[in-house]
Amino acid sequence: MPKKQVDKKKIILEQSVKAWNAMCKTYGPPDTLVFLAKFNYSLEGLAFIINNLDLPNSLDRTKIVKELFKLDKTHVFNDFKTNQELLNTVNAWNAMLNIHGPNETLAFLSLRNYSAKTIQFLIANLELPSSIDPVIAAENIIKNKNRGMATDLIGNQNLLNTIKYLDKMLGVHGPKETLDFLASCNYSKGSIEFLTANIHLPKSLNREVEAEKLIKKYQ
Repeated sequence: MPKKQVDKKKIILEQSVKAWNAMCKTYGPPDTLVFLAKFNYSLEGLAFIINNLDLPNSLDRTKIVKELFKLDKTHVFNDFKTNQELLNTVNAWNAMLNIHGPNETLAFLSLRNYSAKTIQFLIANLELPSSIDPVIAAENIIKNKNRGMATDLIGNQNLLNTIKYLDKMLGVHGPKETLDFLASCNYSKGSIEFLTANIHLPKSLNREVEAEKLIKKYQ
């Protein structure tokens, strides 16, 4: 395998360890390992993650790797197709949090049709203010009667792919055409905020202001 590919693979695994440790710190090893079992990591990748998790010394890491790896994942539901998608999703939600704050971000997250474990993982990895308890925030979303009620951008892949398509349009037609197109798509307020927080707009544009303009156009 070329050195560049090896380096990229290692970087992704190191980022994954950081994300899994965030969940482990927030929810403990049992919940973390249950969710980790849903991912189809290679034996090498799984061993790297387990060996670098902040697990109690009483746990046998070699045994955990063997048990998780041999599990049949053929019919296991997972919100994420790949490990890279997992990391991209964390970054995307943090981008929204950075622009629109915790209230808007958690409100939009509560409408997504993520599994309970996915919600726990994402919130454990959000850069929330210290005044917000991530465990309570996750519980509130999981219990929310409106969870999964999003009417647009259904599914995590759709969410990320839309960012990618808008970025392609940005590269060809520029920000004005792209934002005009986005305004015509009839997306919800949360979707507009999420998308404008993540597409590669010029630094001269204020993402929060642009989102407000689009929302007013739609309304």
